[in-house]
Amino acid sequence: MGASSNPFGVIRLAYAYFRSMGGCGMDEFMDELKTHIADLVDVAPEDIDEEEELIDQGLNSLRLVEVVTWLRTQGHDVDFTDLAEDTSLVAWHEILAD
Repeated sequence: MGASSNPFGVIRLAYAYFRSMGGCGMDEFMDELKTHIADLVDVAPEDIDEEEELIDQGLNSLRLVEVVTWLRTQGHDVDFTDLAEDTSLVAWHEILAD
């Protein structure tokens, strides 16, 4: 099933393009990522410490795979090992900004 026959695929592509054209700043995107992670570990986004390893805050390897998959749908070319090396949001900000 191609993106043209899958409306969600088209939406994802359009959203990724929107972001790539500056439609969403990095700070806003990191807030969205933080909210996504908070949902995965069942805490409030404000309870996530951006400088502390997310693994120490309840994110396990299975959830990390989910984060990688989500980031790819958002147009970021990352892999598990990139994010697993340092699981703090501060480190991920540097990876995703490149």
